[in-house]
Amino acid sequence: MSRALRNKIAELSNRNHVELKSEKIELNVVKDLEKASNIIKRETSEANRVSSNMYNRRNDVESAIGVINDLRSDFKSSNGKIANLGSALADLEKLSNKLESSAKELGIDPMEVKGVREVLKTQSNGIDTLKELKAEQKRTESTLKKL
Repeated sequence: MSRALRNKIAELSNRNHVELKSEKIELNVVKDLEKASNIIKRETSEANRVSSNMYNRRNDVESAIGVINDLRSDFKSSNGKIANLGSALADLEKLSNKLESSAKELGIDPMEVKGVREVLKTQSNGIDTLKELKAEQKRTESTLKKL
């Protein structure tokens, strides 16, 4: 084989070797790009999930804050409601005693006076409501202390 032919074969062989190395490098770069792209896809998905969770939970907390503020407001107004209902029940009790006394003087059964049964039912409901409001106030106070 002539020297020129050997040189030509060596030159083609080197060029082919360089071209193969170049293709291998390009293939490795493409694989690395695909890996990086997959990582970004996975991390983007996770970031979106975390962002969505935070959004939902933040909205839940903001709603809860509104409920807590409403509860505090109701708790504050409950003292006035207890006082008002208690006062009205005390007034009704005085009037009931007065009616009973007047009815006895007249020899009438107080239960036979028109409207007395309804008033007594209202009084009973008022007493039950007052008891429940006081109990609820205690439970609410306990809950608010935990916040």
